[in-house]
Amino acid sequence: MAEVQKADVSIYNNLNTQKPMSLADMLNIGKSSYELSKLKELYPAMISGEQARSKAAEIGASQAEQLLDPNVAKGKAESKKAIVDLNETELKNLTAHSNATISGIQKLFNKQDLTAQDVVREATELNRIHGGSPQALEKTLQGIPNGGSQTDLKAWLAQQLATTTGSLSQLEKQYPSGILPGQLPQTQTPQVQETKTPQAPGVTPQAMNLPDFSQPVKTPYPMRNPNSPYLPMPSEEADKVSGINYRDNLVSRQSQLTTEKRNVEEVIKEAKKLKESIFPTSGIAGAITRKVSTWAGDPTYIQLSKDLANTTLSNMKALGLKTDADKQLSSAANGDYTYPPEILLNIADRAQADMKNIDMQATGAQKFTDRFGDNNMKKFQQEWSKNADSKIFQIMNLAEDGSMPTQDKQKEIAKLLGPVGSKERKTAEQKYRNLIKLQQTGSLE
Repeated sequence: MAEVQKADVSIYNNLNTQKPMSLADMLNIGKSSYELSKLKELYPAMISGEQARSKAAEIGASQAEQLLDPNVAKGKAESKKAIVDLNETELKNLTAHSNATISGIQKLFNKQDLTAQDVVREATELNRIHGGSPQALEKTLQGIPNGGSQTDLKAWLAQQLATTTGSLSQLEKQYPSGILPGQLPQTQTPQVQETKTPQAPGVTPQAMNLPDFSQPVKTPYPMRNPNSPYLPMPSEEADKVSGINYRDNLVSRQSQLTTEKRNVEEVIKEAKKLKESIFPTSGIAGAITRKVSTWAGDPTYIQLSKDLANTTLSNMKALGLKTDADKQLSSAANGDYTYPPEILLNIADRAQADMKNIDMQATGAQKFTDRFGDNNMKKFQQEWSKNADSKIFQIMNLAEDGSMPTQDKQKEIAKLLGPVGSKERKTAEQKYRNLIKLQQTGSLE
């Protein structure tokens, strides 16, 4: 896309929260074309007028800056009393660039099977034609609903079309009834120190070539500046409360993990001893039955099952999983059911994996809040859930187990992920790197 000095792309941040609307409502092409034609009728009078030296002219140029990329408009002076000069060349450039943008958007909107890649290609070509910079292209692509449906993409395009035609029609509103910029009362605009709100990174062409689980998710809301008042978007406050609760549950559980890890290690140790003592390498079924009656009624073993079940329930609660569906787990937590040793060991392995998940996820959620805010926590949750494979956490625990020989670790990893070089292993390695990045930075960006 073409450039205008100091473009502000924050106008695109609210796109995904718009109420559903028909395609005709989103585009409003008829109204936009009418406004554009009326504006063109005013150009001869505007061009023949004096250079813009009024507050209205500055507002008009500011609207243009929101549309175009840096370095196209050249009107703002550096002094405190500077006012934008809007001359014939700038008006013609504005018209040409705006019309090219409108044509490109409408072409994309009519495309069958529209994808985000189509939008990137069209934006790249327009940026090349108008001499834009790579930085300008990146800013233009911010806010594209990567991975979204055609409806999401077309809604985003409709927003760009509305912004383009709206910026042009704004000039007409500033100069009604043929009044030229030079004929308006001249005023000085006071210099105001603006409190800037940080902007979330947008999708890049490079990220779009990654597998889905490695692609960053767009923030649902703007990144709020705590020092600036703002009007919350629909459902934003509810999502913020949900984000806080999600993070608090993880952090609260994280603080208990040191003790819980020791308890689970003790369960595994005792379960292995019991397993070796009650299952003979040879014998008849009657002997095994007698052994089963021994562990099933053993008070120590009942307590092991109870402790492990309670640990598992606590993990599930921290991870936001429903705990009322597993009646057997609830019975074990109450001491009414005892797991066989083999099953108990499997549950213990999964419990350790869940604790590794919670520990890393809690740290990542804290990092995310510092960067993007609790109102955008759904972004982190989606990025984490796409990569949080329990097998990966089990393997991480195996790697940290100093008591297990390396050869045995390799056998266990092969059971979980298959042989070296398998597709499943390659996917797991990529997800592992993503999880580490999320833990350390809070985001895949």
